Amino acid sequence: MATAVAERMSTTMFRTLSVGSPARLAGRCTQDQMNQLVLASTDGASVPLMISPGIDLGQGFVELVGTKGPNNELQVTSVSRFQNDDVDFDLWNQALQISQAPALRHLFKPAEASGLLGAPMGAPMGAPMGFGDSSANQMGQNGMPTSTQGSDCRARCGSG
Repeated sequence: MATAVAERMSTTMFRTLSVGSPARLAGRCTQDQMNQLVLASTDGASVPLMISPGIDLGQGFVELVGTKGPNNELQVTSVSRFQNDDVDFDLWNQALQISQAPALRHLFKPAEASGLLGAPMGAPMGAPMGFGDSSANQMGQNGMPTSTQGSDCRARCGSG
């Protein structure tokens, strides 16, 4: 069974999501004028937060994962804390913009979790885990992938 993966996004992207969609937002947790817990996100906007029981937001820069709630809040299910609180918000936002560029989108869009670890995305179950054409990727006697590409490169480069 596939599981949706929360994608990193800006507040602008978050606001376009449908209710229940997974999301990953970054910033610093603060309280607004009404003492409601909000995320001061990297793009300068604030997102109201609903925290699942047992979640400790801590202090400093965090990346929150959860789903979009019916009132445009992030219903937080997990927190990643950064050791260094000196995060460049502008650089973070530039990285988000690059990840959303149509020409590069396929490189950043998370795939659904399928339980196949190590195999290339879209590879059938049991496919070799190497790169390149299948003739260069073989399964060894121990069941681990082997590649003739490395030995071929060493022969061409004069090493090994």
